[in-house]
Amino acid sequence: TLPPPYLYNPYGGYQEAPRHEPDRSTELEGGFDAAFSFASSRLSITAFRRHDTVQLLFPIVVESQDFNAALTRRVTGGELVAEATPVDRPSARLHLRGQLGWNHDETGGIPDRVLGFSGQDDVLLSIADGESWGTWWSRGFDWNDANGNGRIDGNELFSGERTPPRGRSRPSRIASLTSGLEFAHSFALTAVADHVGGFDVYDLTSAMQCAGLVCADLNDPNASLSDQARAVAIAERASSAGFLVPGDAVRLRELSLSYRSARAAAAARASSLRVTLSAYDVASWTRSKGVHPETDIPAPGDRENALWSAVQPIPRTLALRVALVY
Repeated sequence: TLPPPYLYNPYGGYQEAPRHEPDRSTELEGGFDAAFSFASSRLSITAFRRHDTVQLLFPIVVESQDFNAALTRRVTGGELVAEATPVDRPSARLHLRGQLGWNHDETGGIPDRVLGFSGQDDVLLSIADGESWGTWWSRGFDWNDANGNGRIDGNELFSGERTPPRGRSRPSRIASLTSGLEFAHSFALTAVADHVGGFDVYDLTSAMQCAGLVCADLNDPNASLSDQARAVAIAERASSAGFLVPGDAVRLRELSLSYRSARAAAAARASSLRVTLSAYDVASWTRSKGVHPETDIPAPGDRENALWSAVQPIPRTLALRVALVY
């Protein structure tokens, strides 16, 4: 898709559009896979490096008179997978599988400027030279409990300028661990846990509550000074940067118990019968005080805040399955 012949720059009026450059991508990938007799283990490592040329079109906000709609994005990453069966007996079998993925991306081709994509007040997602694609920017603030009364008010708050990029908006590492334990070829217990980390999320749900003066940090006398300060900052429309929080989280995603009965299968005239009770999204642990970070991750380029705020937590789900094979 070719850009229009003229683009509007809020700092320089209309100007000729940049030269069109087609999107291009190159990727180099390599790795190895090895099996070991000890505990029937397996190890697989994969690494890649990708170089993209991205033709950037509307909607954008350009904080510079210079303009170039063609950007480059360099991504480096890899994956480590390990499997082992430390116990394999007629009475019991234990199988473990771990997976770790990581990535690092960097944007180039736009020196000395920021392209703002989406945000609320002074917090926005941006594309900046040398930073991750979709980096958080915000206007900082400082506070001081000058009278020592344990409460922060607007007179004890100081807002600053917009700070440099302060964090990725998407995870840079993802890990999972799957374990399966079988007893006497009848019962099987399976658990799946995963982790996301290396990124920040904008807790817009809590930010909207404090902006509306209904959050606990504004009304709870036992709230910490730092929590009071971030709530007062957004209530005073000074800064909402306090609601950019680490998105690191661990979740027990699945827990299942299965029972297989040859006698019940024979009674049903089936070759096998298995009954499974599963629970999904059993528990989560995160440093974010809002909803689970996986729920609040916006897509860079998404301009509609309503699509990634005021959302509900991921529900816990129970399922009962009966599988008959004839």
